[in-house]
Amino acid sequence: MKQKKVLTLLSAAAILTASFYMINKSDLYASNEELKMQGQSYSDKSGLFLSMDKDGNIQYITPESADVVENTKMPEQQQKHITFDVKVESENGEMITVAKEDTMKEAQESAFSIQNNRSTAVMSDSTKLRTRRAVPSEVSVYTKDVLRSTTAPSIVRFKNIGDTTSYTEDGTGIAGYTHASYAADAAYLATSGNKVKFKMAGVTGWVNASNVEIIPYTNSLNISYYKADNGKFYHYISTNVYGSGAASTQMVGYQPNYIKSNTKYYSYDGHYFYTSYAAMIDDYKNNRYSNAVNASQPYYNYYQFLSQRTKTSYSAADINKYIASRTTSKSKIWNKGSAFTGAEKFGANAALMMGLAINESAWGMSSIAQSKNNIFGLNAVDSSPGTSASTFASVEACINDYAKNYVSLGYASPFDWRYYGPHLGDKQSGMNVKYASDPYWGEKAAAQAWQLENINGKKDYQKYQLGIDRGNATASVYKEADSKSKLYYQTGNDAGKVIHQFSYVILDTVKNSQGTWYKIQSDEILKSDRSNVNTDSNGVYDFSKNYAYIKADNDIYLLDKVDAGNGGNDNGNGSETTPPKPEPSYKQGDANLDGKLTPADYVLVKNHIMNKSKLTGTALQAADANKDNKISPADYIWIKNKIMGK
Repeated sequence: MKQKKVLTLLSAAAILTASFYMINKSDLYASNEELKMQGQSYSDKSGLFLSMDKDGNIQYITPESADVVENTKMPEQQQKHITFDVKVESENGEMITVAKEDTMKEAQESAFSIQNNRSTAVMSDSTKLRTRRAVPSEVSVYTKDVLRSTTAPSIVRFKNIGDTTSYTEDGTGIAGYTHASYAADAAYLATSGNKVKFKMAGVTGWVNASNVEIIPYTNSLNISYYKADNGKFYHYISTNVYGSGAASTQMVGYQPNYIKSNTKYYSYDGHYFYTSYAAMIDDYKNNRYSNAVNASQPYYNYYQFLSQRTKTSYSAADINKYIASRTTSKSKIWNKGSAFTGAEKFGANAALMMGLAINESAWGMSSIAQSKNNIFGLNAVDSSPGTSASTFASVEACINDYAKNYVSLGYASPFDWRYYGPHLGDKQSGMNVKYASDPYWGEKAAAQAWQLENINGKKDYQKYQLGIDRGNATASVYKEADSKSKLYYQTGNDAGKVIHQFSYVILDTVKNSQGTWYKIQSDEILKSDRSNVNTDSNGVYDFSKNYAYIKADNDIYLLDKVDAGNGGNDNGNGSETTPPKPEPSYKQGDANLDGKLTPADYVLVKNHIMNKSKLTGTALQAADANKDNKISPADYIWIKNKIMGK
């Protein structure tokens, strides 16, 4: 289709590489050097929406009404003598004005009083209070015809203001940004003065009321949703709540067993899912998830929450096979599998890098990729993507620069101001917080890794035991499983801001006199003797030496195959269509086949993984404690937890 130039769509926070920004690690945290420069557009397709289909194919399209900048002024900013009308819904659905106030604050106080006292007043023609009656089902505040607050289940529609829309995360004060052309709808939670509270892409935030529209929910609205089909789980993204169809559809994993096929589910965090929009809003407003279909089993997109500090199991040939299935030899990423896997020396996962490169470079076919060997759109600021984008001598040089300076010394480093976790993430945690205004940027890059799985088999899925920190405090990361040992860093960004849904790679569990600890893959690069963080690192990451410890607590949620999707294909009512397998003749986790679980089993599994000794036959089957058809650290963690009675 013919592409036309439109206004800026995707903007990200400043992209400052280690080559021109030296991080001072003399203190625990470097100062926040966030600049106004915008970067990381979808390469030279800046201003054009990235659309994805179920199979990972992408195209850049002009968003609906992308060249229209909506009026962002409230009625009271446009004319004098505006009244704020408090309205209630009558039995026949008519909105009746019950109070008129001069300010938004007074109107909200009046609305709160009506709701709180469970009664309402009917106005006379002279606007004097006349009678009182039973509480209405909903109370709303309007200025002219603009809805400003309501108790009704509603959505927040982000307006197209021709640029990014800024917001502040509720509770943490972390500044964020999004763009209406990538996702128009969010959950409406509250109004306070001229700020609107919303939930979208994991984050709960406050946005200027002038930048959004509040719309009471109806079934006719075209909003984002999730649905399972043929054993796979998809997210359907809307960019026009008044239109029809999804603007982008991406795979977010395999179908969890609590998700029915061909059923629409609502969620604005991707973790808890609802068949009722009203029930979801009720939960969100009350800071709970009891109405969700998976209230006790939150879902986490494995690749979206997989740390960059991991290695893919897929070979260069596997990556080349996937790329070849979608493009031609004219692509700049054609046959670059070895470049992706080779860059893992910097502690950047090759499959995740591949996914981002595909999306940023239009499968290696964008003009910036073709003319500048720049497959990540590095430094391609939205205002002048083609001119400002960095030029590289080769695609390999671009991949190494991204892995070293943008991941290893950048987004994955706790001392970098862009650090919100080492995973792709969303708008609450991970690289997506400061990398892109597309709130589902991380999800789209993860979708390409899922497609790599579909082409080459499940070699990566659940390879690592992930732990998600859902607590309200930062975590201290120590040299040893001892709070008196060297403190490497803390997980909070900017010296203490809590990052919710923070992802860890858990390597082992240790129990001592101080309690239970998790051995984790360190985000920061350590010195070769692990005595301290490496303040003058060249970005190379030694997986065998870069590990640390955190205290285990109830806030850290360990993912298992139910939480991350089991790939099951159900019959529409949540039950599996495949008949159950017969019970095995061995005890789960009993690697030495003595009929019980003891530390001896844990040692055998560990030795098998480390190639010190190999298990075979029934013993090998029993060692697969979590039943994911492979022997990994997750199995001996499972055994240790069982021994400890967890």
